[in-house]
Amino acid sequence: MKQAIKLPEAVAIGPVSYSVREDAAYLASMRRHCNDHRYAETEFATTTMVIDPHLSPSRKRETFMHECVHALLCEYNCQPEDDAKEERLVESLGMALLALIRDNPSLIRYLVA
Repeated sequence: MKQAIKLPEAVAIGPVSYSVREDAAYLASMRRHCNDHRYAETEFATTTMVIDPHLSPSRKRETFMHECVHALLCEYNCQPEDDAKEERLVESLGMALLALIRDNPSLIRYLVA
């Protein structure tokens, strides 16, 4: 049986380090406030990513990548003007990047060599 790998405590997005934490209460409050079903939230001003600790391991990885893509778009000034367009872009790109990395483990070794 595979040992569970912990969510990183921080992730570098360009020149910025984002702290990463799990916080169910914070996300429940955000869901009520925004009237939605978000699994995570990225605060760009405080460079913080908050992930729902109750997600399955695979959903948590996908959600973490999703939030990383949001941060990439922000830090590299590529955010679409329309929030709905950004969400569609992030959803597709996050899943595509995760699949690329998972399907090609030698790719990361090559790129960071």
